[in-house]
Amino acid sequence: MNKRIIWIAVLVIFIVGITYLINEQKYTTFDELYSDQLNEDSIVRSVTIRIGGITENYAHTTIEDEEVIDQIVESLRGLELKENRNAPFMEEDYTVRITTTNEIEEGLLRTESFDLRLDGDYLNQYQVVGETDHLSIIERLVESEEVEWERE
Repeated sequence: MNKRIIWIAVLVIFIVGITYLINEQKYTTFDELYSDQLNEDSIVRSVTIRIGGITENYAHTTIEDEEVIDQIVESLRGLELKENRNAPFMEEDYTVRITTTNEIEEGLLRTESFDLRLDGDYLNQYQVVGETDHLSIIERLVESEEVEWERE
């Protein structure tokens, strides 16, 4: 009887441990997720912000000012994210395209872009964990009269 209880306890601990490990693998940060495209050595060429989702009229602008680009990138750095493969359909508030240049080997540069679908709760299929202020810079740009938005 004691051996049976021990085996059941070991099995329960094993199942709980595996469940914990699987769940823990769903957590990441913005920095880890995009480390190949955006790291300390990356040169950010531009950031294009598109307002509105698929079903709305939208506007976009491209930011090339280094100071503003740095503010946008910094607002995303350190975001804690949890993967949610069953996320509800996301009618994102913004799509942000970041164009970077990275050295892939000595003397060989690659310029590429990647898109982030953002709202207050999600970044692509990742739920933003905790209280954040990741949209504040983008929202400030949307409200600014100094930024020219092209309507489509």
